[in-house]
Amino acid sequence: MPGFHGNGCNCQHEANLINGEDLLTYIDKDSVRTLNETILGSCKTLFRPYSDRLLETSLCKSQENDPELLVFIPFKSPCSIYSLNIIGGENGTSPNHIRLYINDESLDFSTIENMEPIQSFDLVEDFCGVVEYPLKVSKFKNVNLLILHFPSSFSSNQTNIYYIRICGQGTSYQRKAVEAVYESTPNISDHMTNNETLQSFDL
Repeated sequence: MPGFHGNGCNCQHEANLINGEDLLTYIDKDSVRTLNETILGSCKTLFRPYSDRLLETSLCKSQENDPELLVFIPFKSPCSIYSLNIIGGENGTSPNHIRLYINDESLDFSTIENMEPIQSFDLVEDFCGVVEYPLKVSKFKNVNLLILHFPSSFSSNQTNIYYIRICGQGTSYQRKAVEAVYESTPNISDHMTNNETLQSFDL
């Protein structure tokens, strides 16, 4: 696991969810992608069960001398996002700030340069994944795509991320067929009209 873990380390203590559930099963992992990662597709390994969060084999690195990472996380169905957990690298390679956007597949480093994020905040060096960052829930409803921008790290020219957890509330929208009754052969008795009604129309 990244970072120093001596006596009193709380890595074995799981973070208590502020609200909601772990949205791991709602993430379309095959479609997760990241701009500026050293190894293409390494970002997919960041999303795994919380019990496996300390695996060192799962790592997403930015290019050397360029600490920016832009992570695109699509969901299988619309979700409300409540909070995040992030485990970063040691030796100053943990991201120190995050900017969040939603539902815009066209974003890249040039377009977000002058674009106001939905929310942004500073991060701490968390090597255990026990720090939970609450989000403004009203701003993160009906999210089909969550974009995380990590612009810099603490004291390195590279950013390392080992794990990301997204918590909130998922939905399972399913199209339901409209129930309708069609008559293959009309039954005349079902469509009889009394004489008074016919007379009112001069029939």
